[in-house]
Amino acid sequence: MQTKDNQIGNTYDFEKLSGIWAEKAREITERGVFVARSWSWDLWEYGGTVYSIPIAGSGGKASVWCSVASLRSHLYHLRQVCGYNALIPPDWENVNTEFLDWLGIA
Repeated sequence: MQTKDNQIGNTYDFEKLSGIWAEKAREITERGVFVARSWSWDLWEYGGTVYSIPIAGSGGKASVWCSVASLRSHLYHLRQVCGYNALIPPDWENVNTEFLDWLGIA
C-alpha cells in the first residue's frame, strides 16, 4: 500500500482511489487548501470546488462536495437537515477557520 502524507500530516492512499481520482486527489491535496476533517474524509478546496478526500484505511471514495460559491448555503442546508446549532458541523476537526472566515462562514 502506497500512502502519501500531505503538508498538514494527513495520510491518503491514492492507489486505492478509482479511475481519475487517484491523480486528481493527489493534485488537490498538494495544491489545494485544507478545509476540515469530517469523519473519515478531509475536505479540500481546489480551483473553486470543495472535494472530500478519504483518509487512508477508511475505505471511502473521493467526491465533489460543492462549489466554494455555494459552500455557505450547502452548510446551511446541512445544519437544517442534521439539526446543528452552528453553521460549522460539530463533528468537524482541524477546521481551517482562517479560510472559512475569508469566505464569511466561520
